[in-house]
Amino acid sequence: MHGLCIPGYQHIRTYDLNSNNPNPVISYDNISKNVTAVGFHAEGKWMYTGGEDNSARLWDLRFVFILREASALTSIFFAGQEICSVSEYSK
Repeated sequence: MHGLCIPGYQHIRTYDLNSNNPNPVISYDNISKNVTAVGFHAEGKWMYTGGEDNSARLWDLRFVFILREASALTSIFFAGQEICSVSEYSK
């Protein structure tokens, strides 16, 4: 599937670009404010997002759920196909 991921207010929508279906293939909901940043792991297993609710989220795209959520996430490191490290800011 060649997809397009569109963040918005309280959601992220994923569309299949090879389809004539105008509806999202996957909808990520229950986010409290605007999603302003989206990125993907090179092999497509994870998506990471950030937004106006001051949270960073790491999503498992294989099962469509949040793996990690933090209000002070500072970095995510990938090593090949695995998540190597997730760092959170602490005072």
